[in-house]
Amino acid sequence: MYRTGDVVSWAGDHQLRYHGRADSQVKIRGHRIELGEIDTVLRSSPDVRDVRTAVRELADGHPALVSYVVGDPRSADRLRDFAARNLPRHMQPAAVVLIDALPLTPTGKLDERALPVPELTRSAYRAPSSDAERVVAAAFAEVLNIGPEEVGADDNFFDLHGNSLSAMGVVSRVNAELGCGLTVRTVFESPTVSGIAAAAGTTGQAARPPLRRGDRPVRLPLSPAQQRMWILNQFDTAAATYNLPLAIRLTGELDTSALTAAVDDVIRRHESLRTTFPNDDGGPRQVVLPPTAVSLDLTPQPTEADHIAGAVLTLARDGFDVAAGVAIRSRLLRSAADDHTLVLVIHHILADGVSMGPLARDVMLAYNARTEGLTPSWPELPVQYVDFALWQHRVLGSESDPDSVAAQQIRYWQQTLDGLPAVLDLPTDRPRPAVASHRGASVDFEISGSTGAALRDLARQRGASMFMVVHAALATLLARMSGTEDIAIGTPIAGRGDEQLDDVIGMFVNTLVLRTHVDLDAGFADLLTQTRAVDLGAYAHGDVAFERLVDILQPPRTQAYSPLFQVVLNFEPGLPDSFELPGLTVAPVPLDPGIAQFELAFSITEPAPGDDCLRGSLRYATDIFDRRSAQDLADRLVRILDAGATDSAAPLADLPLLTAEENEKLVPVRGPASVPAASMAELIERAVRQRPDEAAFIWDGRAHSYREADAWADSYARVLQDHGAAPERFVAIALPRSADSVRSMWAVAKTGAAFVPVDPHYPADRIAHMLTDSGARLGITTSNFRSQLPDTVQWLVIDEQLTGPEHVVPLEPKPRVSLDHPAYMIYTSGSTGTPKGVVITHRGLANLAAERKHNYLVEPHSRFLHNTSPSFDMAIGERRSE
Repeated sequence: MYRTGDVVSWAGDHQLRYHGRADSQVKIRGHRIELGEIDTVLRSSPDVRDVRTAVRELADGHPALVSYVVGDPRSADRLRDFAARNLPRHMQPAAVVLIDALPLTPTGKLDERALPVPELTRSAYRAPSSDAERVVAAAFAEVLNIGPEEVGADDNFFDLHGNSLSAMGVVSRVNAELGCGLTVRTVFESPTVSGIAAAAGTTGQAARPPLRRGDRPVRLPLSPAQQRMWILNQFDTAAATYNLPLAIRLTGELDTSALTAAVDDVIRRHESLRTTFPNDDGGPRQVVLPPTAVSLDLTPQPTEADHIAGAVLTLARDGFDVAAGVAIRSRLLRSAADDHTLVLVIHHILADGVSMGPLARDVMLAYNARTEGLTPSWPELPVQYVDFALWQHRVLGSESDPDSVAAQQIRYWQQTLDGLPAVLDLPTDRPRPAVASHRGASVDFEISGSTGAALRDLARQRGASMFMVVHAALATLLARMSGTEDIAIGTPIAGRGDEQLDDVIGMFVNTLVLRTHVDLDAGFADLLTQTRAVDLGAYAHGDVAFERLVDILQPPRTQAYSPLFQVVLNFEPGLPDSFELPGLTVAPVPLDPGIAQFELAFSITEPAPGDDCLRGSLRYATDIFDRRSAQDLADRLVRILDAGATDSAAPLADLPLLTAEENEKLVPVRGPASVPAASMAELIERAVRQRPDEAAFIWDGRAHSYREADAWADSYARVLQDHGAAPERFVAIALPRSADSVRSMWAVAKTGAAFVPVDPHYPADRIAHMLTDSGARLGITTSNFRSQLPDTVQWLVIDEQLTGPEHVVPLEPKPRVSLDHPAYMIYTSGSTGTPKGVVITHRGLANLAAERKHNYLVEPHSRFLHNTSPSFDMAIGERRSE
């Protein structure tokens, strides 16, 4: 018997009564919790000297976690915050009680009876009080696989680890029970039990007809999803692109006769596993074969252990002709007497990925029965896939009826996808071949628990799901990597919201196109709000088959890439690593058939409750991507998610894509070593001290020494200072290239102000814009240009007001200039519109000067021949030595 650790006893009515645990594990609201794990986390806080966590009853009789902490009595609030940051929600104590010491028994063990009992109320829990609330609570419990008694009326679906796909299951169950017309949007807008129950009574929408068995026509139509698979298969029956392989390792004593009978039992149970799709004058149709018409050969085939993987892949890579027979094959590979691998390969027209769960489970249940000499006692399926296909056609209605579901959804997609670019231009390693080979490989990646927890909080704040968060990050990545803001991503939806379909094997999945316009100036949280609206709109219109939309929208068709989108995002449920059967250990075998249906397919595995770490894989087309490039893309997605979790308001364009090593490769550090930062005035003063009598510049055949130019600049600076020049203010210099322009820049630098070079030959409207936009209230010019300059600035006409060095008055005291104060402002050329000002601070000037000296081999007697406008950032010239 499997030891559960539960302590129970038999009652007189032959029922087991649960008393507790033989260890410290407890069950709170559907979660099994080791109390010691909570203590270990809390003990890592510097405020905690010792701690014990225990279970206490609330006023309403429900259990709650209470942590008794020996520590600073003032630290209770800090500890609650610490627990919220470091423990999953279901393990966070309802109360933290500070005590002086833990009470002990005479033998030194914890005396739990002596622990104080806090006054606890369960404000977070309220039992469902109406029939509608009880229906919704039951739907939560069933979809999320938790106990119905653990779901309260105020519980939030997403706090209980619901997601976009499981929300569809809730909607379907509630609609079926209450006869209403809820949509997935309702769950996002009113995610609590009470909120959904209230919305159920006010939807005003007609419920869809119930799904049930009924009379079947002679000719059974394909479902919309099957129609797509049929077309793709008949286009190339040798392709294995849409094969679904399932490999199960069976370790132990295997009864091969029981296994063969079990697989036959499953085929009899599920009509889809014995359905063919012949084509006639009326097109393709479904033909369900009799229960005994299909039987698989499971004779063990000896195979060396090292060859198992190759044998599985060979079987998985063979194509099917779905029009010619049932598209399923099997092998039983034996590598040892106690080691077998069961391989089943099914075409996508018969089943989807979710179907692999019921398929594996039913095989194992049937095997368990057959080893006991019994037939499986499972209940009859309420509906089969054919019933679903007929129901779906009734729900969609005729496309020619403008009021039908099909017509309404088609109009939505026509409007939503109008003008969508045919292909996303990603930086591939090779050009796309004319015909895609669909060969693929995959790389793995991981999103840390801290990032996952922060993203869950962000999703909760924005009324979104984790899928929507990752969708926003992926859209950002693709926009940044492709240079386009119009991003289309495909995503599969399960399509089996009705609970009657939970155990049915069949092709229910459909594919949606999620089109997002990414504004890189917006913040991550803002894009999340947008993707939420995009996703909810798509979910509400997800019944029309993707291939039908392609037929209607008529995008360019090519064998080089898929239509409408080339990148896919999928969230997948976590699966158990292994489980036990009598005499057998059963474990799925990881498979990589080397196939890529799309150019890039990101898959995220849903974490278990209490685990915020997200694990993912990226499957990529090897035609156009190398493994290193695919890994880089996955890592960039993780970096965007990390950054979005840290600062959700930061512009998308600023979120980091590159590692430090990549930045160094793109912008390698060359030239001299870094020098101490200095302001422009300090750099000039240093040159004056070192070479006072050498020529600072030459103009019109005359050399101006550093000493002379500095004296002139001092006289200008004093006048400028008297007129308001100071740090963080701008002074316009409306002068052509000349001795005056050099001295004026020198003078402005001495005041700590920033200069704005304005070429007086510019058009008047450009000059006016530069002066207004910069906020300059003071300017320097000469009498030649004063009359053509606007009066919005107080102009100092230097050839009239300032005459020479005899008027020098030392600038004392010197202004206090920060390295982050503006040194100057230049304006772009304006070739793309209105010129924009760019402010340059003092911080990088010393390194800029050192770099120029190094790269241009500048020596004390070197000269630069200026050949550009003073309004350009860096004078461009050639070296000339005297």
